Amino acid sequence: MNTVILAGELVDNALLRGTKVKALIFTVQTKTGLKDSEGKEQTTCVPAVMFNPGESLGQRLVEQGKGQFVLFQGRVEGTRFDQRNGQEHYNAEVVVYNKSFILAIPQVPSGEQAQ
Repeated sequence: MNTVILAGELVDNALLRGTKVKALIFTVQTKTGLKDSEGKEQTTCVPAVMFNPGESLGQRLVEQGKGQFVLFQGRVEGTRFDQRNGQEHYNAEVVVYNKSFILAIPQVPSGEQAQ
C-alpha cells in the first residue's frame, strides 16, 4: 500500500503550471518529532503536487501559500531521469489526492478581529 498522510506548513507560495492539466507544485515542511543536540525540533521538507486543483484553492496557495498549514493524503511517486552528463537522477514527491486536501484557517481568539 502506498499511502501518505502529511501535515505541515508550506515553505513558499505554490507554483501553478500547465494549461490543459494544471499542476499545483509546493513543498511542505513537517516536524519529525525528533530534536537535535541543541534541543531544537528537527523538520523535513517534502515536495508535493496536486493535479487540477480547484480554482480558488490554487489561486490562494499561489498568492498566499507561504506559511499556510495544510493536511492531505496522497501517494509517493518516484521518477528517474538522466542528466545531460548521463548521470542518473532520482526524485520523489507526494501526489495529493485532491479530495483529501485541507487548508487550515487560523483561529481568531474571541474578542479579536481577523486581519
